[in-house]
Amino acid sequence: MKIINLIILFFIFFINLINCQFEYDGIKIYDLTEKQTLTNYKSILNVGYYCGFYLNLLIVDERVDQSFYEATFSYSNLEVMVNSYNVLYENSTSKLYQVFILSSKIGIIESLSLQTLIDGTIQFQYPLENNLTCIEIDVDNLNITVLQNNNNFDWNAFQSFYAFIKIQGLIYPVEIVIGNPFYIEHIYSDVYKVTFSEYTGIDLIKDDLYKDWNISLFFTFDQVEPINVYIPSFYGSNNNNNINQNQILNFETFPKDTLNVIQCMGERYGPLFKFTLTSPNIKRPLQFIDQNFAYPNLISSLGGDNYFQYIGYFNTMYANYISATNYTFKVQNNDKIQDFNTTPLMIKDKFTGSTSFPMHIDPPTYFINGPNLLVVSINGINTAQYGLGLFHYQYAEKDIYPNAPFGFSLGNNLNFNYNVSLPFNYLTVLNDFHPNLIFQEYSNLQTSIEVYDLQRRNLTLKIQSIDSLELIHLYDSFFLVRISIISPNGLFKIVIDDSIEFKSLEYLVSGTIYNGNYEFKMNLFGSYLKFVLYDNVEFSQTFYEGDYYSINPIKRIILPDLISNVNFDIYKIENFKFLKIDNPIDITNKSISNRLYFNYSNIDNVNRPIGFILLDPLSFDTVNPFLSNKIYYAKWVKEIGLFVVDFIIPANTQPGLLPWMLYFNYNVQLFSSNLPLESQYQLNVTSDNVDLYGPIFSKIQKYPGNGDSGVGWDITISDPINGFTNGFIVVMGSIDNSIYNISIGSPVRGTPGIQSFDYSLTIIKPGESCINQDYVITQVILYDSMGVNSTFSIQTLYPNPIKNPFINYLDDISINSFTTTRCNSLDNTPPSISSFVVSRESIDLFQSNRIVEFNFTITDGESGIKINSQHPKIYLTSKDLTILECQTNISTIISLYTVSYYCSIELPFKGSDSGYIISIYGLLNNGGSYKGYSSDELNSLNLPWYIDVMNSINNNPVPIITNTSSITIYGGDLWVFGFGFNNSQTITVEINSKQITIPTNSITCYNTALLISNLRPTNNSFTIKVENSNTWVVFPINYNLPPIVEITSSSESTSSSSSSSSSGSEIEDQCSILNCGNSSQGYCNVYSCICYNPWSGKDCTQKQIVISPPTINTTDPTSNIPTLDNNNILYNSLISIVSLRELDFNGKSIKSFTFDNKWLLTELGKNKNQYYTNITTSSLSTPNLMVTTNITVTLEWFTELTSVIFAKKNLTMNPFSVKYTIEISKYAFSGQLNQLELVMSALFGSSKTKDVCASQEFISENENDYLKIQIQDHSLNGRFIKRAYIDSKVATVSNVLLDSSMNKIEQSNEISPNQVQSFVGIIIPIYSFKALIDPDFSVLLDSNENTNENNSNSVCTSGSSGLSNSQLAGIVIGSFGFASVIAISIAYYFYKKRKNQNFIKNVQTKLKPMNQ
Repeated sequence: MKIINLIILFFIFFINLINCQFEYDGIKIYDLTEKQTLTNYKSILNVGYYCGFYLNLLIVDERVDQSFYEATFSYSNLEVMVNSYNVLYENSTSKLYQVFILSSKIGIIESLSLQTLIDGTIQFQYPLENNLTCIEIDVDNLNITVLQNNNNFDWNAFQSFYAFIKIQGLIYPVEIVIGNPFYIEHIYSDVYKVTFSEYTGIDLIKDDLYKDWNISLFFTFDQVEPINVYIPSFYGSNNNNNINQNQILNFETFPKDTLNVIQCMGERYGPLFKFTLTSPNIKRPLQFIDQNFAYPNLISSLGGDNYFQYIGYFNTMYANYISATNYTFKVQNNDKIQDFNTTPLMIKDKFTGSTSFPMHIDPPTYFINGPNLLVVSINGINTAQYGLGLFHYQYAEKDIYPNAPFGFSLGNNLNFNYNVSLPFNYLTVLNDFHPNLIFQEYSNLQTSIEVYDLQRRNLTLKIQSIDSLELIHLYDSFFLVRISIISPNGLFKIVIDDSIEFKSLEYLVSGTIYNGNYEFKMNLFGSYLKFVLYDNVEFSQTFYEGDYYSINPIKRIILPDLISNVNFDIYKIENFKFLKIDNPIDITNKSISNRLYFNYSNIDNVNRPIGFILLDPLSFDTVNPFLSNKIYYAKWVKEIGLFVVDFIIPANTQPGLLPWMLYFNYNVQLFSSNLPLESQYQLNVTSDNVDLYGPIFSKIQKYPGNGDSGVGWDITISDPINGFTNGFIVVMGSIDNSIYNISIGSPVRGTPGIQSFDYSLTIIKPGESCINQDYVITQVILYDSMGVNSTFSIQTLYPNPIKNPFINYLDDISINSFTTTRCNSLDNTPPSISSFVVSRESIDLFQSNRIVEFNFTITDGESGIKINSQHPKIYLTSKDLTILECQTNISTIISLYTVSYYCSIELPFKGSDSGYIISIYGLLNNGGSYKGYSSDELNSLNLPWYIDVMNSINNNPVPIITNTSSITIYGGDLWVFGFGFNNSQTITVEINSKQITIPTNSITCYNTALLISNLRPTNNSFTIKVENSNTWVVFPINYNLPPIVEITSSSESTSSSSSSSSSGSEIEDQCSILNCGNSSQGYCNVYSCICYNPWSGKDCTQKQIVISPPTINTTDPTSNIPTLDNNNILYNSLISIVSLRELDFNGKSIKSFTFDNKWLLTELGKNKNQYYTNITTSSLSTPNLMVTTNITVTLEWFTELTSVIFAKKNLTMNPFSVKYTIEISKYAFSGQLNQLELVMSALFGSSKTKDVCASQEFISENENDYLKIQIQDHSLNGRFIKRAYIDSKVATVSNVLLDSSMNKIEQSNEISPNQVQSFVGIIIPIYSFKALIDPDFSVLLDSNENTNENNSNSVCTSGSSGLSNSQLAGIVIGSFGFASVIAISIAYYFYKKRKNQNFIKNVQTKLKPMNQ
């Protein structure tokens, strides 16, 4: 329908165009002026006492054999004149002119004719078809009102105050002059925004804060007196911002010593200040700080609602270490601003004073590969020690900042060579142009590297043009951009709004880069339309919003009305209501979902994107505020006639009135502070705990080695409210560039209240080889359970000095480094590469299989290969200086002196049109010498240095899915994005193991996007597949809110058969089935039971048992966990990994590996241990190439209720449960159809042998498998998520019962008949480099003592009779499978030690034969 409307509009326009035609001697003139611009006011700006009119006139020259050069326009009398004219767009036969006419005549200007001169010879009069109208502003009849304005200054410091005024009495928007320090701009309709700049205007109000702000408005030049409008002062309307000095406590600086020069630990990680405020809800406790506009941020509460901690930083932009700079803090004291504190500081930034470039650069060398690829090599020798900072490359408009070891080719940081090869487009080497690369160590002076002596190409500027442009609304604020571009030199990329880059090849859907059609998705919120087209010789052409890009037919770049035009009153919001209106809403240690309903009776289009954004410190992204993932979109629900938006209030954020905004476009927003306070429009929240600051180091103790002792730090990470969860620390060697990436995690992730976490950050273990150098912590990021982080970097592009985890140690900037002095001397002979194999010489980047594998071997004959820090990295670089990194892993340690490495990488879909050059850096020996190989060096050694690419865009490439829009558990529309959808015939959706073929009438399809309409509700993940594309897993969002409207079965639900006709009624029926513990132990939330602590299970009838952490098994990841009940009956479980087998396509085992206690144990922390082993394999195709497969099992015991995330799914870990995380590295499969199978054994038993009932259940549900082995009222419970990570992507997995093919424990006098054993095979599909699974188990107490006796699956014993072998049913224990493993177990209670030991000893004795 939209297309038909556009055709009709264009047809009407074309008729009008013909009617406006003027012809003279083969020259035609068309008046394209928009009708609404023919009437205008006298404007006070630019043109004085005149009305200004812009006329758009198209001149078409149809003369034969004559060139059309230029036209001139003139008209002049006492009242009307042509002020200027310019060309908007032109081609070989036409030019579109914009003519600016000024008129002092008031009223209608009739019969206006322009004098037109073509080529300086043809002169004629062009009569305008339309009259112009100049009107004066009736200032006396203007009605100006201040809209509802509380002006609640938000917590993220826009650095300006603002108010909205409505000006009635104007037909059109006008430009207005306003006195300093104010600024006024038209927003929409008759609403204008007045902005007050705090930077320039603070002096005008600081002596009388409560005084209304008087703004003076001038509309006309001859206006004698301004119109004065009084806007309530921000301070006067926010009395709670009034504080006195007595309310600011414990003001302190970090470091505490401010008398001497303060040296920054990292660049721009300067000194901080902190204080406590005793007044609640103060938005701006420190109103202004001289020389420092970084206002303090609230970070936490202290023991009550009225005590809050704030922190801020001293801006190092004004740093001066020669003389002190005064930083003055000011506070509001009633109606005045007064000085609170002045701190003089001398600050020296990390790299300040280093001004010389630390390398001597030789003239670059180059070679040419093929017709277009120029490979330039830069060679340098150091003149100063490398300081572990960033390097910066700049070429054309591309900037890259590669980290070490990139470019370091030989030596150590005291004496090194720097060698890097970079690819460029040889087409850019023109007669008057040569490659000019800017190169610098980030904080130092730059050096310019120019390539001379190249054969020049005689190319000239060739104009690029847009042939067509469509902006199609998809959903929310996302549009599909469909653009056709003609580029004689070949289009390289499209840059929109100076920031969003689309590479031509990646988004080309048909044609070629010389004349092609492109499609891409774009978020138009916060955007203006500016297209910059770059071609392959780096010429560019710019098109702005409003520009004409075609004049036959007439086409312009116009932002869609859905985004640009807000022609309704956003303040007339109706039916406004939050679903949860507790006053206040308690967000202590928990995030709360909520829903907003509202409507506009005068809204023009209910499909208009409206964003809802919370403005609290945890939700609002100050860097990119309107494009962040914290924006929630309102949906129009026609059944209730309202807009509805679901959102989440983050836990432990700032209490009080939670600010929010409705976002319509980059000019128009409605803030909660613009609506009445203390009403239904406000969100009032409370929290006993406020935590807006990430974890910090509360204790750091160095232990530099003396030979036998290790080298590193003992650290304590503290987060008193949310609790530390995980993070990583990077340590670098100052001489050898060795890099240690250390991932750390708390024993109880996601649990509030974990105050501290102890960790030994060991860099050099006792007995390891080392050299004398500094080891420096260069990067830290630490997360708490709510996702709040603290960060540090010795040098980064985007520092965040406020959240520095070293805040307590800024008095000792050496705390992040230590020096070793008793290590080995330097080995100046670097390692070398002896073999290098790349799996593919060329690759089609338009196909789904884009994985490239690398295998290489390095040797070092003296000190040997260093294997305990970073491994070498392989870099792939394209001609636009995009660098891909492939981190290698050890495949085989052949000897101390020879090690083999491998890595695999998936190249980006359509990522390059000229291939990738290869380089390798980071080869390191134990004597401190490194080696790297640029592409040029690899080429000179006849080793692989280049991967060519192919282009199958026009050969019906296989469809590829890259992402989707979001969808909730209640179903609806889903957009699927990727490539190659146009010719797709079949789309399948698999929900709850049922495969549905989507009917074509439910699909809207483009080449890169397709819409599946009316998907049915489901609380489970489901998969999407477009013909023979990859399978994409979709995870519906669950806000834990009721349906907006009642969900019933509907024939409109997406379906093609009766098997797919179910809808939301399936969800509702769950609540009628589940008892959820008779409401006292849980409740039903739409589709499942939500259990109250300590209850758990599917129906909340099982209770958690308090169990001590299990003892550590030092030999293998086997868990044996005894539990003693009140009757001294001992329950025990034993779970073991038996073997790893490779299966062929028939499921037959062709290889089998057992582990036989070959595990290495590492204690990662309290209740967390890691086990490591490996096996060596080779494929049938390459039997001489051995691959070492590493198997790593991490066992974690939980003592509190904890939320974790695995495979993009939130999981709740119950107290006293155990989780295994198992990772299997690369495996050499013998065939492409083969799989791995991890074999596990599980045994559960009781010391009671008489009058015992046992049962087993293995329930397969939509997303999880549940195992329950019950003996009396105790049960071993396992949860196996049907997802895992394979090659870092989420995939579906399965488990297979193997009892018929394995040797179970036989009954004997040693093993009671109340013991049951089962074997399970976990099937792992073929993969390239890594598989990861994450199962968990717990021991629970059933609330119904007779449950087992009443279970039809139970087998019971009475007296001395025992179970027969046939009665001992196998118990399926699964793992969510993927790649590797599980070992699981349950609970530990160390009691009756002798009896427990005998029990375990008997079981282990019987397990031994199974490992053989």
